[in-house]
Amino acid sequence: MPVKRLCKDDKGVSAIEFALIGPLFLLFTIGIIEFGLYFLKKNLVSHVLYEASRNIQTGEIQSSANPQQTFIDEYCADSPGFLRCNEISFDVRSFDSVAAVSFPAPVYDDAGNPQNFVFQPGSGEQITAMRASIPHQFITPLMRKYFQPTEDPALIVGHSIAKNEPF
Repeated sequence: MPVKRLCKDDKGVSAIEFALIGPLFLLFTIGIIEFGLYFLKKNLVSHVLYEASRNIQTGEIQSSANPQQTFIDEYCADSPGFLRCNEISFDVRSFDSVAAVSFPAPVYDDAGNPQNFVFQPGSGEQITAMRASIPHQFITPLMRKYFQPTEDPALIVGHSIAKNEPF
């Protein structure tokens, strides 16, 4: 008789179902949020780089006392606080034509900092190509497994190309 009564009792079923499904639901939800934040960061890095490149196009950056620092300050002024400007590395190179634009493959150290980035914004009527790189660390194990299999930081890279005005 007690076994029959126990089989018909459905108290606590919801708690058991939640204990089985809840952790997976939370893991996937947090993973989706984290993936969305990663792509938000990626788009913001590119957009803010485009905005900062306008000052290179007009020659404002090149005519300043410290062009590299002025460019970084302009970039940081346009970027939201969660991008952490001190972690962003810039590679700015000038070319005579769009066909000549090429970047060498980036070489990164263990912390995700580039070793071969330069700052050469160019002069009037040259093509200036820019890229920005920022390391990103995933929190959820699922994202880390796919985007950071070697435990090196995932890199967010943005690009912008512009022709300088005659100045």
